[in-house]
Amino acid sequence: MVPARLNGKRDLLQPLQRLHLLRSAYMSLLPAYALDLETETIVVNPGPQESIASLSREFKRLHAQQGYYSGGAWNTDIDKWNCRKHAVMNELAGHILEAQCSFREVIKLMGQPDDVFQSDDPRAENFNKIDGFPSPDFCIQYYWRQDHDYLIFALLQNRVIHVDWVYAQYEQQVV
Repeated sequence: MVPARLNGKRDLLQPLQRLHLLRSAYMSLLPAYALDLETETIVVNPGPQESIASLSREFKRLHAQQGYYSGGAWNTDIDKWNCRKHAVMNELAGHILEAQCSFREVIKLMGQPDDVFQSDDPRAENFNKIDGFPSPDFCIQYYWRQDHDYLIFALLQNRVIHVDWVYAQYEQQVV
C-alpha cells in the first residue's frame, strides 16, 4: 500500500487505519475481513470482490427502501443483523477508509448522508477521545436501520480518516 499524503506531509494515520480495521472486523464479525498472519494485518475483502460501482448502486437502492425501523414492515434485506444492506455498508466503508475518500467521493458512492455534524457534536465524542488520533473536522452519518444503527465517517482536511458503527444499546430492565 502506498502511504497516503495530506498536504504534502507523510500521513500519520496509516497505522491508525490498521488498528481501526482490526476493531471493525471484531465489531462486525463479517467474513469480509480476514487476518493476514504473515503481516499481522487485516485484509479487507479477501475473496472475490464485487465492484465498488455495483455495491454503490445496491446501497442506494437498499437505502431508499423502508424497513421495520423506519416505520415499514420487516424487510430481511434491511432489518436483519448481517443483512445485505449491513454487508454492503461494511464493504463500502472498508473501501472508503482504505482509499481515504473525500467528502465528495463518499457522496458519489453512498448518496447524500442522513446527517452531517461538526466535531464538537456529542456524536463525535468517541472520535475526539482516541489518544494520538486527531479530532475530525466533521462527520457524516448513514443509517443502516434508521437512527437505530448507523455508520459514521470522520473527515479531516476533507478526507475520511476513521469509520465506526454505532449500534443500538439495549437497557436491561430490573424487575
